[in-house]
Amino acid sequence: MKLQLKDFGAKDNKQLPQRQYDMDCGADVFAPYDWNLEPGITVTMGLGFGFDDLPNGTFALILPRSNLAMKGIHVSPCPIDAGYTKEVHAVLTNMGHDSFYIKEGERIGQLFIACCLVPAFQWEPLKKRGDNGLGSTGK
Repeated sequence: MKLQLKDFGAKDNKQLPQRQYDMDCGADVFAPYDWNLEPGITVTMGLGFGFDDLPNGTFALILPRSNLAMKGIHVSPCPIDAGYTKEVHAVLTNMGHDSFYIKEGERIGQLFIACCLVPAFQWEPLKKRGDNGLGSTGK
């Protein structure tokens, strides 16, 4: 599957999502500029691209990279719906105790495209299962 991307300032295609190996499910996404992320701070970083043609019934998701997570840099998993055509952002939080300097071009997360079920919601009476609440079926 090929996806058309919208350019929101990606530099010379260096910042387009890239899979490192053929069997990878996720594609690395890159920091488009330098940023010093202080402890306890959350920032939204535009990634320089957007989607023009995510198929209906799919969504994109940016997840953390394990090497950054081990350093306390967390990427909040925020779903990107197929109809969203603006710039894609990563939400980064420094959960560590030290400042973390993100360099332009550094891999900061992984982009996944996934399928989803799109149900039609309606109200119906729930089947009675018991009144004991969470964990009531286990011992």
